[in-house]
This record gives sequence, structure tokens and C-alpha cells, in this order.
Amino acid sequence: MFSWLKIIVIVLLLVVLINDIGVVVTSYYFIGDMARRIAKVAIEDYKVTRSAEEAVKAAQEKAIMEKVTITGFQIVENNVRVSITAPPRKTWLVHRISFLKPHLSAKALVELPIR
Repeated sequence: MFSWLKIIVIVLLLVVLINDIGVVVTSYYFIGDMARRIAKVAIEDYKVTRSAEEAVKAAQEKAIMEKVTITGFQIVENNVRVSITAPPRKTWLVHRISFLKPHLSAKALVELPIR
């Protein structure tokens, strides 16, 4: 009976660990797409208004919808550069381990041309 309990606990810990790794990996995988979508919204707004301030506002609105924070925004020559940070993801186990906490927040920097 006791050995079955050990096996169940080990399996549950493995499931939790696999889930947490999946949460972190998908966060890093999708952050680049989010940054590209925000940059594209800024580009479209800049094309229409030719105003960097309006492009920033549009990018900030899109960032709020994507639930990320814009940490940098520049319009340089014919490019838009956007950097974003996603808030730390909630996990079952990893967010409780202090040295792993910095890895829960994903960051991305994207530079797209204005065409």
C-alpha cells in the first residue's frame, strides 16, 4: 500500500512539473507574436495619422488587450521598435521557488519596417 502512495505522489509531482514547464515555454513562445501584433497596430496607426503619439496610444491599447506591458517604443527612420514584458505566469510549483521567479516573465523586442 505504501509503495502505491509513493508512486502516486511521484506521478503527481511529474505532472505538476510538466505543466509548469509548459506554461513557461508557451509564454516565451507566444511573446514574440504579441510584440509583432502590437508593432503592426502601431504601424497602421502611424500610417494613417503620421503621429508618433497616436501610434504609441494605439500600441498601448493593444498591449492592454494582450495583457502585456510596453517597456519601450521608438519610431526610428522607417522602423517601429517595440519591446514588451509579459507579467509572470502563475504556475503550481515554479512561482514558489525564488530563483526561478525571474524566468516566469517573458520579454520580447521587435522591429518592423513601416511600409
